[in-house]
Amino acid sequence: MSLMVTDIIVFNSGADGGGSANKMPGVVLMSPGPEWTVLHYAMCIVHEGLHSSLFVLDAVYEMFNLPPAELEKDKYRALSAVKIGQKRPLHAAFHAAAVAVPLMFMENHEGSDELITQYTASLRDACEDMQTKRQFFTPYGRLLLDEMCQWADRENQQREARVPSVGLVLAAALACLAVLGLWAGVVVFLPYAVG
Repeated sequence: MSLMVTDIIVFNSGADGGGSANKMPGVVLMSPGPEWTVLHYAMCIVHEGLHSSLFVLDAVYEMFNLPPAELEKDKYRALSAVKIGQKRPLHAAFHAAAVAVPLMFMENHEGSDELITQYTASLRDACEDMQTKRQFFTPYGRLLLDEMCQWADRENQQREARVPSVGLVLAAALACLAVLGLWAGVVVFLPYAVG
């Protein structure tokens, strides 16, 4: 995260949460709630830092073969992993699913399975729906989508089989490391490969 988050702006917006924007990679906006713990702050930074990573990745090595404005159309919408039951533009649905995995891991590492319980099924559903639109992903975007969907399938199967959460944490950690490793490799090494 230290490579991707350059500035954190803390303010009171009247609502708890955070934000980031593709036009300002590295900037995290944070409006903490009065009950926030250290974990809440850390999860907000990681969440928004991962969005920044995805913005940079998409700028360096495109994930979609259509521009964001085109992906806003209804025919390109996919289920959201976090706004359960809602369809979102394909790139937004992908972002939501991609950043959910590390947050599930972080919270579980701290002894809670609230996010894993809340989002495992919806993450799987979002992955299945995005797979029906895989022709709109670039080959690299499909690689990331497939890795995330494989993790979601394993997670769901393990939860249904009532495998202890340690297995879930290890699966999440490996998935996060694989995806972050891919991002770092593209961001760091791609300029040398093409230049």
